[in-house]
Amino acid sequence: MFAKEAGKKIDGCICCENHNDFTLPKDVIDAALDNDLILFCGAGISTETRKVMPYTFYTEIKNSLLGMGKEINDDTSFSKMMTEYCSALRNGRKSLYQLIQKRFQMVKNFPELYSSATEFHKEVAQIPQINTVITTNWDTYFEDECDMFPIIYNEDVALWDTFEKRVFKIHGSIKNVGSIVATEEDYQKCHKRLSEDPIGDRLKTILSTKTVVFIGFSFGDEDLNELIDVLSGKLGDFSNQYY
Repeated sequence: MFAKEAGKKIDGCICCENHNDFTLPKDVIDAALDNDLILFCGAGISTETRKVMPYTFYTEIKNSLLGMGKEINDDTSFSKMMTEYCSALRNGRKSLYQLIQKRFQMVKNFPELYSSATEFHKEVAQIPQINTVITTNWDTYFEDECDMFPIIYNEDVALWDTFEKRVFKIHGSIKNVGSIVATEEDYQKCHKRLSEDPIGDRLKTILSTKTVVFIGFSFGDEDLNELIDVLSGKLGDFSNQYY
């Protein structure tokens, strides 16, 4: 652990490494003031950072497979890694859910870890103009910290106007284990659902009319660009600016 002196950055400190100066675009500020700002959030704002855990869930699964004697390439995609794990065990899918639940439970059991994992969510909760978030994360932090209603299934879209705040959980939720998108087959079904179903239509409308800020993605995420293509549709020059 590193001691942090107020106002100074310390080399090697995991709390300091992302404290960088930047200029917030005026368009983003204006969009927030007009209630038109949408946050599209990845794992980097939640449990998959070094501030929370020293290893990612991807690494945990990879190490489990290596421990079974499986050969794993360093460039194996997330969904393929999850597929390999589920295939390697008799009850692989159930075991995968248990590991996901165990990871979130560990964070919940330690207040310091939970505080780090929900730091971003607590900040968003203080901005009343942000009423819609899209996320690929399985956790329930936006629901718990920002009082957002989860949109997971097509039926949930019908309740859109019932709640002031909502979070689109594209890859499902730990509270609805059957909705979790993890394996290659899951990803294929997810993309088909977003391309053809009502929930995808609602998301396309949002992304084509609002200002979207992507946060917590490395842009090396295997399905991010495909998700953008699917959700944006063929808008061409009429698509809104993404940040």
